[in-house]
Amino acid sequence: MSRVLHPARSRRHRRAAVAGAALAVVAPACVGTSSALATIVDNSVEVGKNITVLHNIDMVAVHGYEPVGTQITVTVIGSGGAVKGSASGPSVGTDDGAGIEVNHGVDGTPQPGDCWDGSVPDIVPGDTVRVTANGDTDEVLVDTLSFTGAPRLDTNGDVVLTGVAKRADGTAIPASALDSGEFRSDDGKYRANPDRVTATAAGAFELRYQPPYNGFRNDNGLTQTQRRDALLTQDGHAIGFGHTDPLPLESQLIEGFGTTSAAADGCPGAPPEEPDGEEPEEPDGEEPEAPGDTVAPTVTAVSPLDGATAVAVRSDVTATFDEDVEGVDAGDFTLTGPNGRVTAAVSYDAAARMATLNPDADLAAGTRYTAEVAATVQDIAGNALTAKRWTFTTVAGAADTVAPTVTRQSPRPDARGVREQANITATFSEPVRGVDGTSVLLTTTSGTRVQATVTLGANGRTVTLDPRDRLTRGAGYTVDLSAAIQDQAGNALAPVSWRFTVRR
Repeated sequence: MSRVLHPARSRRHRRAAVAGAALAVVAPACVGTSSALATIVDNSVEVGKNITVLHNIDMVAVHGYEPVGTQITVTVIGSGGAVKGSASGPSVGTDDGAGIEVNHGVDGTPQPGDCWDGSVPDIVPGDTVRVTANGDTDEVLVDTLSFTGAPRLDTNGDVVLTGVAKRADGTAIPASALDSGEFRSDDGKYRANPDRVTATAAGAFELRYQPPYNGFRNDNGLTQTQRRDALLTQDGHAIGFGHTDPLPLESQLIEGFGTTSAAADGCPGAPPEEPDGEEPEEPDGEEPEAPGDTVAPTVTAVSPLDGATAVAVRSDVTATFDEDVEGVDAGDFTLTGPNGRVTAAVSYDAAARMATLNPDADLAAGTRYTAEVAATVQDIAGNALTAKRWTFTTVAGAADTVAPTVTRQSPRPDARGVREQANITATFSEPVRGVDGTSVLLTTTSGTRVQATVTLGANGRTVTLDPRDRLTRGAGYTVDLSAAIQDQAGNALAPVSWRFTVRR
């Protein structure tokens, strides 16, 4: 991934949860199907400056207001012309130029510009965010960006989210422009970009995270099933446009499913800190005896389901319990096939009460397997589990171990006389994923990256790189496709590179 500015990287902002989803604030990053550079901008922002709006958490970040110490005022104006709120403070240095971030969240004492003056304005689509500094004024209209429901699991294993993206005047924001999206798990270690962002109607979009749900960061070693469950149950999703490197004039984003008008952590009126989880001290004397637990634990959910067919050969096997248990290891949780027990690593997540069996190798295709959790597993009180056994059958056919290849390139390798407004395309031997502005690059012969929009065709086989500006006459360019591009089975593309020259 290229470096991307994360205005909510500290995860200090609080917001409301959607029903059935746990909260986790995320920081946006580049979506896997779009450009590393936004193409939607508001022409009332001066070149070299940026206004970023996250209306569902009432946050505004501005950058490029030099020099450090420049007095900046951010004002939110409703569609009827009334001022809804403001904040002022001196610009501070950031990687993206001097600026301030209002209602982001702070540790310690907030400084001028960190928090809204007085009550938090409820920023909604149609509002104007106006920035004044050094006698100049820049402003953007707030667009309509929102998710329209919690994630769902499609029959093909994709985790799917839907949403709405429209400009302030009601015109649709194309799905190809939604270049800033990401998921972060509750602990922030597992991070992934959507594999696909598509339009389902004018102003409506769909995000898809496809098995095996590989992230660009997974420091805590989650299994495929754990990654899927995190995508389904944790409110760690973000989407929007323009939050890329370098920052364009305008960026607008949403974080999570809900909205809030609460002050961010550290600002006046912020919700109180949650308890640190320490147990209250017991009074002196003997502890009262707890009532005895005599109820045996049970398995309440399994994956794959009992009797399932066409199960992917790379699937993990999981069992979820109705209470915390002990003694879950490779001797208690087993998977058996025609050739005997499958060698696998077994782990247990106490918070989720879920055991995961991760086979050491792909399962055999078209084969029936039996999973079993033995009665040697016990709850904390020592009650033995009611043993659970179930079966499933893997998908027929041989496992896909063949890497995708590039079957066609345009312009062709070493082509000369290429038009300066030409797009660059590559066609693959099979549908792929992992195509974005970091895995598909166009550079000059001197190594300078060309700003461009990268899109993957509906068939998943053709990638198009659309330069933001015309190419330079007589100049040479290099196209690079990286091994981050994979087929649906996870086989990586062997890196491909070719050159061409623009006509004089």
